[in-house]
Amino acid sequence: MLRREYSPEQRRALNLIWAAAGRYDLDPPFMAFTPDGQPDFYFNCVVGLTAKWLDPDRLEGFFGRYAGSPRREMFDELVWLGLENCVYEKELPQRPILADLRRDYARNFFAGQKSMSRQQWMVKNNRVFEQQEARWAPLAGRRGPLLTPRGRELAEALALPGTLDTDGVLAALEEMLERFFGFTGSEADRGPRTLHLRGVWAALLTKLLPTEIRHTDQLVLRRSSQLREANAKPAGKALLAHHFSVRQGEKDRAYIETCFGRSVYNDHDLAALEQELCTGNHRDCHLWITRGEPSPTRPPDAESGKLARDAARQRQRNLEFYAKNSQLYAGSIRRLSEQLEDALHSYSQPQPVRARAGRLDSRRVWRAPCLRDPAIFLRRTDDIQPDLSVDLLLDASASRLNSQETIAAQGYILGESLRRCGVPVQIYAFRSLRGYTVLQLLKGYKDPGCRSVFGYFAAGWNRDGLALRTVGRLADARCPHRLVLILTDASPNDSQRIPPAGALPVSRDYGDEASVADTAAEVKALRRQGFRVGAVFFGLNRDVPALKTIYGNEFVRIGSIDRLAGAVGSLLQRMLREMD
Repeated sequence: MLRREYSPEQRRALNLIWAAAGRYDLDPPFMAFTPDGQPDFYFNCVVGLTAKWLDPDRLEGFFGRYAGSPRREMFDELVWLGLENCVYEKELPQRPILADLRRDYARNFFAGQKSMSRQQWMVKNNRVFEQQEARWAPLAGRRGPLLTPRGRELAEALALPGTLDTDGVLAALEEMLERFFGFTGSEADRGPRTLHLRGVWAALLTKLLPTEIRHTDQLVLRRSSQLREANAKPAGKALLAHHFSVRQGEKDRAYIETCFGRSVYNDHDLAALEQELCTGNHRDCHLWITRGEPSPTRPPDAESGKLARDAARQRQRNLEFYAKNSQLYAGSIRRLSEQLEDALHSYSQPQPVRARAGRLDSRRVWRAPCLRDPAIFLRRTDDIQPDLSVDLLLDASASRLNSQETIAAQGYILGESLRRCGVPVQIYAFRSLRGYTVLQLLKGYKDPGCRSVFGYFAAGWNRDGLALRTVGRLADARCPHRLVLILTDASPNDSQRIPPAGALPVSRDYGDEASVADTAAEVKALRRQGFRVGAVFFGLNRDVPALKTIYGNEFVRIGSIDRLAGAVGSLLQRMLREMD
């Protein structure tokens, strides 16, 4: 299980692994990071998929066979090259987007070589590196290395096919280690002696002697036990360098606008909103409120164009997933609507309409003499409308990548059930990157349907505190009863740090206890303003304490979508009963 000494970056790596594995009790033997401490998106997915398709306990036993070898790190990297190909082929039919992620990883692999320092090149493992080059070069559209016959045989041995089960994979890996490295696991494997040299001697002996160089620039597969023992705290601030590199000012704004669409606010109003909301723990942050409409002034570049295509493909997958289970979800909508109708009856009022006679509406008296408008009275009708509005927040951070279809379906079920009961509902997907908290408005109060919720897709981080603060500001202030409901894993994390303040002279990561405390404070602030705030939790056992700290008892936990109607219905009934 996850230990408390994990850093925020390690927790994010674990979230990726758990999401890919589809299980949250996994203590993975490895986590993947780039050398500057950033969780590596693709290879953490590979680690998770390995646990999904193969027996993780038996694999961990295999890793333990050579754990005492001086060549352990070299074996780790080669073994994971083999596992990567195997689980990629297994998962690809279910997740076609995996091919894009794999190509992105290959391109980033070679892009990283350009910035390598002389010292980094000096500590590369040549045998591992040539196998990595051979694997990724075709995917990046490059010419691969010139391999020796022995090197080509090793590359073929590492291309484990997806047809293998756990027994077949372990047999192939054992044969590879014995055939190419003479490792049987029975001998005391001393390995080669290592001599560290610098300068002219290093350059000379590198040319004259066989070299064993360790590659460190691209991917660091760290054993989880090492991370726990060392309590490593990587300094990286990005989840995917492809999407989350740190820039400043106008470049960041342009990136956000081209990727997520133009803001619904003009520059003046958006600046005023930031001045009001981006304070305290969010002082250095920015906001972007969008409906996803393309910007007329910023044509898409290659990167944002790819994101748009990925988002469109995800929308189609969301729709297909819902259609596949449409009968189940239609029943959930029907049951939840019935529960809500009963609960909302106490908070419903007859809808008044303007009329020529009835109760005088003092706010409209001026219209009679000025506009010759006789409809300055209000008359009640038999139409009943709930005296309530709901704002629904969907966590759209990258840790939800393997749950996108399910979350879109959950959002649609909740939104459609409320809409059928006549409740004005507003639905946002929220994520953060490059210092911007992006709220994508999937459905406004007056939008006629909820199909736009299927435009949900996951990317980035999640700064829950600022998202909740912003939604409270954008909610319908005219409605006496306002409810905020959030679908969350109760694990807020963001690359933008909390700035120094008061007795704390240094900045802090927005993660762990600090982010939980910030989100809890924002929930309390909303409740002081008259909001009822509840959570639908789809996270891990270890995050339940954080969930209770943030939301108190106003939450329900769901393990599967067929329990959504009953669980959320009970939560909303309880919250509505407690409203004034």
